[in-house]
Amino acid sequence: DFYSQPTAESFKIAVGNAVELFTALQSWLQNAPPAEVQAPSALPSAFAPAVTGPALKAAVTLANGQSMPLVGFGTWQLIGQSAYDATVNALRLGYRHIDTAQAYMNEREVGQAIVDFGIPRSDVFLATKISDPAEFGALERRFQSQLEALGTTYLDLYMLHSPA
Repeated sequence: DFYSQPTAESFKIAVGNAVELFTALQSWLQNAPPAEVQAPSALPSAFAPAVTGPALKAAVTLANGQSMPLVGFGTWQLIGQSAYDATVNALRLGYRHIDTAQAYMNEREVGQAIVDFGIPRSDVFLATKISDPAEFGALERRFQSQLEALGTTYLDLYMLHSPA
C-alpha cells in the first residue's frame, strides 16, 4: 500500500498514473473556459463556527490533562494577509488547533487572527516551534518574542522544529 509504506516502485506508479491522467485531460484543460469563484471582499465582523462535525471535535488527553484536538490547521507557507485570512477562516470552520512556527514567519498574523476572531484563547490549542538552531541557546528570549508576536501569554505546545 502506497500510503502506509511508499517505495520507489510504488512512487513511480503513482507518478505515472498522474502523468497519464493529466495527459488525458490536457486538451480539455487548455480549452476549458476560466472558472470564476465569488468570494467576499471582507470577512463578516461576527464569526460563528460553521462546522461542528466529529472530526474537528476529536481530541486526545495529554499527560498534563490538557485536551489537544487531533485535527489541526497548519499555517506553513501562509504569509502576511493570507496567513491572517486563512487562520480566521479555519477558526470559522471550527478548527480549534492552530499550528505555526518561527520559520513560517507568520506568528504575528496568526496571533492577530485568533484575537480578532474573538474566541477565548482557552478555546484554541495553539502550537508553535523554535526553528533556528542558532537560537536554541537563547530559548527563553526567543520564546518570549514568539509569545509577543502571537499576542498571547502562553502556548499549549512548544516544539523544536529542526533539532540538530
